[in-house]
Amino acid sequence: MSKENAILEKLSHVPYHLAKDLCQGKSILDAACGDGETSNLLLSFGAAKVVGVDLSVELIKKAQDDNFDQKLKFHVANVEQLEHFFENDKFDIIISNQTIEHVVDVEHFVASLKYLIKEDGTIIISCPNESDLADSLSFDNHHTKFSYESFVHKLSVILDMPYVIIGSYPISGVINLDISGEVKQTSHAATIIQDSYASINRTDARLFTAVFSRSINFEPFIDLDVHSQISWSSLVKYDYLNELKINRDIFELKQRSLISEALRIELEFSNDVIWRLNNECEVLKSDIESLKYKCSSLKYCVKQVIKLSLKKILPIKIINFIKKS
Repeated sequence: MSKENAILEKLSHVPYHLAKDLCQGKSILDAACGDGETSNLLLSFGAAKVVGVDLSVELIKKAQDDNFDQKLKFHVANVEQLEHFFENDKFDIIISNQTIEHVVDVEHFVASLKYLIKEDGTIIISCPNESDLADSLSFDNHHTKFSYESFVHKLSVILDMPYVIIGSYPISGVINLDISGEVKQTSHAATIIQDSYASINRTDARLFTAVFSRSINFEPFIDLDVHSQISWSSLVKYDYLNELKINRDIFELKQRSLISEALRIELEFSNDVIWRLNNECEVLKSDIESLKYKCSSLKYCVKQVIKLSLKKILPIKIINFIKKS
């Protein structure tokens, strides 16, 4: 998995946690729900009913096999044709997380979400930032590559509802990027933070999340920053930096373990070499002792020969010499 995909995977729960305080007693459509994990998360936030749809037969089967709560329903359906699948159903909340970039007809997809939402409902849509300045992000399976401007413009024109746009950053956390005119007029916090928008670098955001609604209180979404309750470190499965640290620590432990194992093997080898050298030294010592013994024996033999020569051969030589003279 690439670094960019890993970051987006960790950011993927942001839209669901932004909906956390809106879910109580509501009916929710999880568009492109995958294996149902996020639908389960929404149900845990107090939803009355969660319907998950996905085009993958395998993922929906897994979701159905893993979840038995009667409040959870999963269906195989094309998110680009939801208005036909749910002809008579309307939802309080619709969440579409990192799906809009995959669909072929973006306008039709967004319009179908608008068709399925109740008059006082809330639509939450997210997508990765693929602007020209976000060169590190590149996905071949995306039909549309959204920048901040194209994302906001496309949604606001079709949905025609008050909104806030939230940016998710790999390090600093979840920060409000902009608000619609209607929200500016009714929000006290908006006037306080409006001047700070100019200093926000939207191109650094890795994920854009838009919240559209005619009924909710936008104040909690406007005053988002790294110190808020929906901050980077408090989100479930969202502490990317900590996971990197854990992975690094695990890697270092593995490296230290491998080094220790290598040192252990080297020590065993060294001990074996020392043992062999000791054995060879013992053999050499034995050979030296044997040589010493042989040398002593030889020395003794030489002495004996000399003695014998002095006793027997030398007198004879002397007598012969005298006789001759």
